[in-house]
Amino acid sequence: MRLERLDSFARRHHGLITASAASAAGVSRSTWYRAIASGQFELLHPNVVRLWGSPDTFEQRALAGVWAAGRSAMSSHRTAARLWRVDRPEDDPIEVLLDGRRHNTQPQGVIVHRPRDLLDLRPIMRAQIPTTNPLRMLLDLGAVDPDAVEGAMIDLIAARVVSPAAIQGALFRHARRGRNGITP
Repeated sequence: MRLERLDSFARRHHGLITASAASAAGVSRSTWYRAIASGQFELLHPNVVRLWGSPDTFEQRALAGVWAAGRSAMSSHRTAARLWRVDRPEDDPIEVLLDGRRHNTQPQGVIVHRPRDLLDLRPIMRAQIPTTNPLRMLLDLGAVDPDAVEGAMIDLIAARVVSPAAIQGALFRHARRGRNGITP
């Protein structure tokens, strides 16, 4: 198999290749499965592989989780916090958010959130990974790790990623009974 066709795609995407990208490059399904069987590709999730020799990185795991969860997925919660350069533990799970409840995807090793609150869900690319915006990330982080919100907020304000006024505006937009993450 000629991997040169997929090499530039993998280099731009943290060493990952999707089945659809391989197909667009002229790789047949049988060749795809032979590459997995021979070890040229390491299957991470259905239709998502790591190219042989690519290092295992946080960004790679995050992008693989997003791709495995589906077309409208984006990194969120603790994963988004780390992509926004908030100090997070190495053992945080990969978390993605889907912009609706219509998906039944649950990739192994990935926490998939399907929120009722669909405000502010335009993804922003961080390290070539679709990611929730920093204001939405703070609210979502509050739902899973309330103790980390204050430090994350300080980090983002110090880095001039968000302003106190923008945080207050996000709180007003999202505040309602039953919305997890608002209180922290």
